[in-house]
Amino acid sequence: MKKYRLCLWLLLACVVGFAARANGHRILFLLDGSSSMSLPYEKGQTRFQKAAATILSIMDSISAKENDVEFALRVYGHQCPAQEKNCFDSKMEVSFSKGNRAQMELRLDNLKPAGISPLSYAIHEAVFNDLQAAFNYSIFIISDGDESCGGNICAEVAAAEVKIKTSLRPTLINLGTKTSIKFDCINYWNKSEPDQPLAFYNKEIEKQQNASPNIDTGYILIRSTEQISKLMLYNYNGSIYNLNKQQYLNIIKGERLKVKTGRYKITYTINNVDRSVELTTIKNMITEVNN
Repeated sequence: MKKYRLCLWLLLACVVGFAARANGHRILFLLDGSSSMSLPYEKGQTRFQKAAATILSIMDSISAKENDVEFALRVYGHQCPAQEKNCFDSKMEVSFSKGNRAQMELRLDNLKPAGISPLSYAIHEAVFNDLQAAFNYSIFIISDGDESCGGNICAEVAAAEVKIKTSLRPTLINLGTKTSIKFDCINYWNKSEPDQPLAFYNKEIEKQQNASPNIDTGYILIRSTEQISKLMLYNYNGSIYNLNKQQYLNIIKGERLKVKTGRYKITYTINNVDRSVELTTIKNMITEVNN
């Protein structure tokens, strides 16, 4: 029964949630190919086999209603053994195409879990190699655990939003016992609450539909591989832009900050070196500060 409810909410989320784009809809599956995916799941299935079955079930459900949707599969952590701790292991295994279920099934049958879980790198590779602004996207991550390489998942999601010029919130289908780290930019499906994702999507869709087009807002994103401290944000007139505690923690972790469009100044410290940058935010776009 859970299988059919899972397919239902995914179908509704994708079909209802898409905004119109000239070239149609694309769904990217990011599949965890780490060694732990070879562990048992249920009824004689491994976690990897369950993930493959879930992908095919999602494709069947959506294709029954929307025959113009393109699907693709990117796998991470499957090409190198876990002992190598390869944080750059990700490959597009099935390219975007319509009607490619048979190809998807054959490729899934031939893939074997092997390494660790560089999820952030997989999203990074998807951003620069797989996504195009002309399409609408949904991303489903099927995994049994966390990011293994300390990557900034939300920064990569934000970069994806810049490229495709629309909001993006990937959904993680967790096949493991737990996920210890939670990211604000990811939806999480809780197996114990099968109706939770559908309610969440309906709320998000309603919020998007009711959003006022007259409010000009943009985003600030700071990219850094080093620890940021003593960050201050100023309006262009010199007054302090008051960040609450959560906003402050999010921006120094590399997550985007939503602000009104306009000119700003940011001061911060990296490795005991004080830095300062002035920038202008643009409506519905992310302005990046790179270090």
